[in-house]
Amino acid sequence: MARKSRRARNDAATNVAAVDVQIKKKENLLRTAAYGRLSVEGETDESLHTQMAMLYQFIDSHEDLKLEDSYSDNGYSGTDFDRPEFARLMDDVKSGRIECIVVKDLSRFGRDYLETGYYIETLFPHLNVRFIAVTDEFDSSRDEDRNSLTVPIKNMVNAMYAKDISRKICASRENIKRRPDSMPMGTAPFGYVFSDDKKKYLVDNEDAPTVRAIFAWARLGVRTKEICRRLDLIGVSTPGQSRAKKAGKEITTPGWRNDMVYKVLIHPGYTGDVCVGRLKQALYKSEPAHWTSPEEWTVHTNAHEPYITREDREKILQLLKERNTTKYGKTDYHKEQREKVKDSLSGMVWCADCGHRMYYTRYIHDYVTLKKTGGSYICPQNGGKAACGGRVVYEDFLKIFVMDQINLLIRSMCDRKKMLDKINTSGGGKNALLSAQKKMMALQVKISETEARKTKLYEDYADGILNADDYQSIREQYIAESQRMQNDLEALESKRRRLEKTINDYTQIVKHLEQYLDNRDFNEELVHELVERISISNTDGIEITFKCADVYKQIEEMTEGGEEE
Repeated sequence: MARKSRRARNDAATNVAAVDVQIKKKENLLRTAAYGRLSVEGETDESLHTQMAMLYQFIDSHEDLKLEDSYSDNGYSGTDFDRPEFARLMDDVKSGRIECIVVKDLSRFGRDYLETGYYIETLFPHLNVRFIAVTDEFDSSRDEDRNSLTVPIKNMVNAMYAKDISRKICASRENIKRRPDSMPMGTAPFGYVFSDDKKKYLVDNEDAPTVRAIFAWARLGVRTKEICRRLDLIGVSTPGQSRAKKAGKEITTPGWRNDMVYKVLIHPGYTGDVCVGRLKQALYKSEPAHWTSPEEWTVHTNAHEPYITREDREKILQLLKERNTTKYGKTDYHKEQREKVKDSLSGMVWCADCGHRMYYTRYIHDYVTLKKTGGSYICPQNGGKAACGGRVVYEDFLKIFVMDQINLLIRSMCDRKKMLDKINTSGGGKNALLSAQKKMMALQVKISETEARKTKLYEDYADGILNADDYQSIREQYIAESQRMQNDLEALESKRRRLEKTINDYTQIVKHLEQYLDNRDFNEELVHELVERISISNTDGIEITFKCADVYKQIEEMTEGGEEE
């Protein structure tokens, strides 16, 4: 009879433990990312909103998930993973910020069979990241889903589908461009508008004077920079401003640039010809979008009213070519200079006052040979009239400052690791991990003592020392106390695993960085590995945000007692 009662008590404890696990899940929700994607093959922005709304609803309906951030790539094919938001998602996954990824279906995540399989079957399990495809009913937390052949087969089907659709679209476009009324994809050239049936370019009377002025000045030998200055002086709209104005949108383009004028001067459509096939892409061949040579174009001559004769256009093109050759000695001068003076902090430098990214420009020291010898970062907001005043920061100075800060970070991390090792070795000091382990051991002892008291309680009841009411009342107190301690033990176990993972991650980072200690030479690879953002302000100076800041802060709290409670 006693054995039967113990079994009943164990069953009750098991049920209580199950309830505790459910409560624990609610308290420790998985930090979840919602990822959506639209391909380049005709989907609309509205379908992206619908896709993301479905993911939000799914995450909200699951009590063990918490939306941490959302990521969406609009206009990117699933046949490769070179997508900006996907790259940001993977950075957050590798840093530990994201613990679960939710997508609409496997095809939204990717259509490349091998790489999609690598992420789902190898990388995510290694990083302990849960992956959910809603409409495919796939959840990597379920053994039957992980071991099923359904996912590899669907990935293969998705890859084949993407290539088949791309092949059909490319074949259709090849057939269409041979028709005499075929038109290029995209917007009409500046100075033209589409006819009502979209089969012809018509002169845009509003922008026509600007286009005619550009060609007139170019024929007279006026340089593109001077043409820009004249256009800004008379206050005419740029191509972007003109499109925004006609669409009723806010005009944000600051003014004319050299490349805007250059695109007008070299565009073949201003002679009255329609050139189809200037931009080409074939996903099924893994061929990215690229500009083709004139030999590959399909040209329909005299298709609309011209702005310039073919002879005048050829003269302008020749003049542009000679001007580059005379000034720089070779036409690929700019490409060589970009390779020689490289933007080593690409995408990292931001203006803290106006919130805009600062762009990189190369400057000249040798005004005899016109060789560019350095670079600087400029905030172009509002032509230099913004709150930041159009700030300029020289790259050489920024490189020195960044490497100094990286060196300080590495030294501080190494010192913190020594302190952590000393604490772990000696067993003393403010050691959050050791504290958690001691508390777990103490709770386990108390739980064992409570179980022993429950056993003794039943023996007293069986021997008639306690009546039924007293036995039941005291027994319920023991059960409640045991449940509370078991819940505390599970919370401490979760905390211990988290602390051990943090220490392990931190140790691996420091082990890798120790080789760069006291080396202040600029290391572009190291900078991109460690630095997330460089913010420059008139009042606060330069502030660097490091990618490993969260891990370092956690270790700092552990060694200073911040995890004790």
